[in-house]
Amino acid sequence: MSLKLICQGMRIGLIYIGRHGPGGPISFELASHLSTKADLFAVVSEDADHIRYWRRSGLKLLEVPTFKTYTQAMFSCLGQARVRKLANQISSMRPDVLLYPMIHPWTPSLQKTLVDIPDVVTVHDPTAHPGIVHRMSSIWERRSAQRASRCVVLAQTFVEQMQAKGIPKEKIDVIPHAVFSFYEKFTENTENSRPPRSVLFFGRITGYKGLEVLIQAFRICQAQRPDLRLSIAGEGDMRPYRLLLDGVKNVTVLTSHPRVAQACAGRKVGRAQPQEKRAASKVEST
Repeated sequence: MSLKLICQGMRIGLIYIGRHGPGGPISFELASHLSTKADLFAVVSEDADHIRYWRRSGLKLLEVPTFKTYTQAMFSCLGQARVRKLANQISSMRPDVLLYPMIHPWTPSLQKTLVDIPDVVTVHDPTAHPGIVHRMSSIWERRSAQRASRCVVLAQTFVEQMQAKGIPKEKIDVIPHAVFSFYEKFTENTENSRPPRSVLFFGRITGYKGLEVLIQAFRICQAQRPDLRLSIAGEGDMRPYRLLLDGVKNVTVLTSHPRVAQACAGRKVGRAQPQEKRAASKVEST
């Protein structure tokens, strides 16, 4: 049965109230696609990085104020009045199902208040990233997954991790990331700024990310296209991958640049300064 037939006559509420990071483009792409299959409205933070694209999209929007600092985030979780008000607004729009593409500190409370509405939660990181903020986020994700009608993970390898957190296997769906067009649509000067025949890994360098799979695939592809390039940028330890990279040409590794650290921490990164450009050229390259 096609997705269009399944969604026909259904009203979907997509809730993305994050502000920074890849959650915005992921949620925007999902909302844009589902809006062609069903009656959809999106709940978004008015402080989101990509709010201007949501406003131009033609999607039905419910914009809400959230918070701008970690301190405000903490106090917003202690006082539930804002969350209850938002839950009432969502309920008044009479959705048949709620989608949470990214977990937010308010997600478990929204689920508790909107318990009568089936919901689907996407869990991106069953294993928490290093740091107290990411550990807290992992707690919200686990609570949301336990309360959800169904959970989505992005790879089969995450299913066992979710089961270890008490999520029954029968309510877990594996849906890999799609090919996104967000950055092609909205990045300025795309044709002039993108190097030809280049592959980029950007993110934290940890075991579960599957960097070894990318390197193995790159070796196969480079045998057919010798000019292919691979750039690896992120915080982490590259030592476990040295043997895999041995003999591979056109690989650039950038792990210690301060702008990479800022981006991995979810902070905004502005235009590169001259001294940063010089530092960026001092990277490990083969």
